[in-house]
Amino acid sequence: MAEEEDSGGWSGVSRTAPGGPPTVAAPLCHSGDEYERSCVKCREALGLRRPHTYGKSESTNVLSADLSGPHPEAVGTNFRYMLVEVFNHGNGAPNMPFVRGLTDKSAQEVSKALRSILGELNSMVGEQVVVRFHTDACQEFLNNTVKDRMAEMNIMQTKTAGYDPQANGNAELGVNIVKGMVRTLQVGLESHVKYHIPPGHPIMTWLVRHAAMLRTFRVKDEEGYTAY
Repeated sequence: MAEEEDSGGWSGVSRTAPGGPPTVAAPLCHSGDEYERSCVKCREALGLRRPHTYGKSESTNVLSADLSGPHPEAVGTNFRYMLVEVFNHGNGAPNMPFVRGLTDKSAQEVSKALRSILGELNSMVGEQVVVRFHTDACQEFLNNTVKDRMAEMNIMQTKTAGYDPQANGNAELGVNIVKGMVRTLQVGLESHVKYHIPPGHPIMTWLVRHAAMLRTFRVKDEEGYTAY
C-alpha cells in the first residue's frame, strides 16, 4: 500500500515491503517515483553524490606559441619565419597576439624572440603574468635553450601530444587572425599607393607586427584601459 505525502512540492512515496518495515523513497520534484537524470532535485536527493556540472575548463595566464613559414625572405631583415604567441588571460578576456620575425628556426632565434615577447607583455601589465608556456611538439620549442629560459622565469612548459593542431588551438587561431589582418592591411595600402607590395618587401615585417598590435590594442583590463 502506498501513501503520498506533501513535502514542499516534492512527491515522496512511502512503501511497505512485504514482511518488513516501511521504506521511504527519496523525495522527487516531478510526478512519479522514478529517478530522472535531468532533474536537479533528483540528483540532490542522492545525498553524497554531487551533481555533475557539464562545461569547458579554461586555463588562465597561458602563453601559446606557433611558428609560421617558411615565407619569402624579407629584404633587409632576412626574416623567413614568423613566431606568433597568443596570451590567454582567461575569464572571458580576448586573446592577445604577439609577433616576431625569425631568420631561421634555431634555438637561439626562438629563445631571443620569446624573451622579447615576454618582456613586452610584462611591461604592459607591470608584472610577470605568464604561468604556462604551451606549444606543439616541435624541437624549436623543446630544446634546452628554451627550457632553460622557461625555468629561469618559473614558467611551466607544456606541449601537445604529437602533431595535433587542435590541442594548440589558441596559437593556430592567432596565426590565422594575424595573416587575415595582414592581407587586409596589404590590400588597403596597395590601393592607396597604387603599387603591388611583393611578399619579400621590408614593409611586410612591419605589417605583421602592426596587425598583432592592432588586435592587442582592443583588449581592455577590468578598469577599461587598453594595453597601449
